[in-house]
Amino acid sequence: MDIVCLGVVRRLLIYLTRGPKVCRLSVRQKDDISQKLIALRGKMPSEFARQPRGLREIDRWKATELRQFLLYTGPVVLKNVLSPEKYKHFLSLTVSMSIMLESDERIRNAYLQYAQELIKHFVMCCADLFGKTFPVYNVHGLIHLQEDASHFNCSLNDISCFPFENYLQQVKKHVRSGRSPLEQVTRRLAEIEHLEVDNSQRHPKVFASVKNKDICFLLRDNSFAFVRQKNADGTFACEILRQHHTSLLFHQPCSSGLLNIVCIGNGHVRMKNALLQERDLFRKVACLPQEAGGFVLIPLRHGQEHTY
Repeated sequence: MDIVCLGVVRRLLIYLTRGPKVCRLSVRQKDDISQKLIALRGKMPSEFARQPRGLREIDRWKATELRQFLLYTGPVVLKNVLSPEKYKHFLSLTVSMSIMLESDERIRNAYLQYAQELIKHFVMCCADLFGKTFPVYNVHGLIHLQEDASHFNCSLNDISCFPFENYLQQVKKHVRSGRSPLEQVTRRLAEIEHLEVDNSQRHPKVFASVKNKDICFLLRDNSFAFVRQKNADGTFACEILRQHHTSLLFHQPCSSGLLNIVCIGNGHVRMKNALLQERDLFRKVACLPQEAGGFVLIPLRHGQEHTY
């Protein structure tokens, strides 16, 4: 959270908006990016606590918003705005972090070394693209993230500070007055531990609806399912889209298909109907509209940011 989101992604955006001339965007480019971000408001799945904001509010962006930009909105809104070299440079960080955040151990370990190579490429090119003042301690620290994922043999989500930051919201709710706040929190947490609470109902594994922002899921065979109806028996009437009927969002530094990031057009897309169980919906997918038409499908690689 501190190294990548608050450290590098925030620094990158600040340099793009008001940094040295070598990397600073024009007013038109900044407005273009901001308009695209604002157009995505209300389009992010319910797992996101915050919706995108424009670049004028960058100083007030939270870490979750910076993560959202790195993994989801950034690859969409920066395309055709940044130069090809800078866009590829940004994607090298997006792809490498997506690999290290992958929850599937088999997939993560297969590409972990590639993620390390991309991180090194990102760090080595920073000075040329953003000026000699850009590489600082946090930028160098990126190189060691792969070591953490390898040493602990887990996704970076499992050793992230985000769950602790998010839980602070729950802790604050237990403080009713300014007197003895620590004792208040301790008592409430002790009471909660002794309550029999059905966590499966409080924190559903899958949040699906017929609203556009919550209809898309990745299946285990890398197909995409679009929920059209939620039945009373808990099943879902879906339309299935095979990945070979889609196109790629980017080809460099690798094919976006490696991360199951694809595009679909506005025209007729061949799908088939299927009745799926909740367990079949492997991973939620952000279905983001493109300015030129159609949608970009980006599987989520982080846990829910708040309860529904």
